[in-house]
Amino acid sequence: MLFRDGFKVNRPLRNRKVYALWILVVMGIGGASRLPFTEGGPYVYTEYAGDTFWALMIFLGIGFVFPTWKTLTVALCTLAFSFGVEFSQLIEHPWMNALRETIFGKLVLGSGFRGSDFVCYSAGCLMGVAGEWLGRRAKTSMKENDRQTV
Repeated sequence: MLFRDGFKVNRPLRNRKVYALWILVVMGIGGASRLPFTEGGPYVYTEYAGDTFWALMIFLGIGFVFPTWKTLTVALCTLAFSFGVEFSQLIEHPWMNALRETIFGKLVLGSGFRGSDFVCYSAGCLMGVAGEWLGRRAKTSMKENDRQTV
């Protein structure tokens, strides 16, 4: 723990610059699955990649905003937000339907309830958890190698 001006400050678990880069990469991959040239492409990619990478982007975004949170907390918040957005698609209010017709509304709120989206959101969240676990493992391994060479 770091101490600054008498207050305990948790050391960030995540590097915001790295997370910002990953968010852009994930947005590109997920967004590409919705482009017209992907029609006729692999069914799994065109049908499920957008929702999966959307959830991964939410995971990375929460990790970016709250870099000291534990991975489990970020994962639970990701699932709660993602599932909440999916359930909100069952609500049919004129103002929500109008919002869903905009590009922003379609990207954030989606356009229709599908049970398969819960699997995609879970998979995207698990990708984030696995990425953090692998990243920390590689970082620990590099530190151990540095100690052995000294």
